[in-house]
Amino acid sequence: MPQFAIEIEHLRKFYPKVKALQGIDLKIPQGGIFGLLGQNGAGKTTLVRILLGFSKQTEGHCKVLGLEPSPLARTKIGYLPERMAIPTYLSGKEFLEASFRLALVPSSIAKKKSNEFLEKLGLAEAADRKISTYSKGMLQRLGLANALGAEPELLLLDEPGTGLDPAGYKEFRELILEENKKRGVTILINSHRLLEVEQICTEIGILHKGNLMAQGKLDELKQGKDRIRIRLESAPESYLEEISLEHKIDGKTWEIRPKPEVDLKKLPAILVEKGAEIFLYERKTESLEDVFFRLTQGSGDNGGSN
Repeated sequence: MPQFAIEIEHLRKFYPKVKALQGIDLKIPQGGIFGLLGQNGAGKTTLVRILLGFSKQTEGHCKVLGLEPSPLARTKIGYLPERMAIPTYLSGKEFLEASFRLALVPSSIAKKKSNEFLEKLGLAEAADRKISTYSKGMLQRLGLANALGAEPELLLLDEPGTGLDPAGYKEFRELILEENKKRGVTILINSHRLLEVEQICTEIGILHKGNLMAQGKLDELKQGKDRIRIRLESAPESYLEEISLEHKIDGKTWEIRPKPEVDLKKLPAILVEKGAEIFLYERKTESLEDVFFRLTQGSGDNGGSN
């Protein structure tokens, strides 16, 4: 088994008027839950289509489970698109059984799996109803059951939270975490929902206008980005500027991003020694939202497309 479930090197995808992907390098280890975070149009769906072999890159290379994107690789992948085309004249149970059989699951097992996933995803009572009567959230859960049914080694989920109410989303989250824990399935989640990614993923990538702006664990992305907010009289301005990577001043209030070597526990005492009178001292740790907007605001606008 290869070390990485997904390996991408210098991947580019150009259309006549759009640079959808602009040199992506990304490795996702086996058994990880990776969140690819980006606004609509960032290039997330384009990347997934290339991994599935539905679209060809302009430049670069990628491997999925050690294989080039191909029909063979797709037999090892479960895929939930943002908008799934499902024959609405079938019942939910009929659709899953047919889908599992197409994935070469024996008929008796396909029936058992169908019942199992309908129950897990809260669709058991609607199993015999026509899909045409399903709500958007029910369709999303049915699509997830379809993606999981053949026990894939890799699960690609494109905006999986779409249409789910809080209870449905909780069931979805618990199910994919269970699949990851029990079977070690690698999961790639495409999303523009910050909370969705933060709650589930062990590692995060931020894609913006076709560029991978950052990749890592959330704590790593936030490392060294804490800010200190201080309101004080007689501010030692030259010292504050010296210890800051960035700073903003609003009247008597300073907001600084200190250099890594600064001891934040000792900083208030040092400021007092330098003649300052402190009225407010607070440490602001970046949220995922802060990280996302720091990395995506003010960048170029000539790329990205779904």
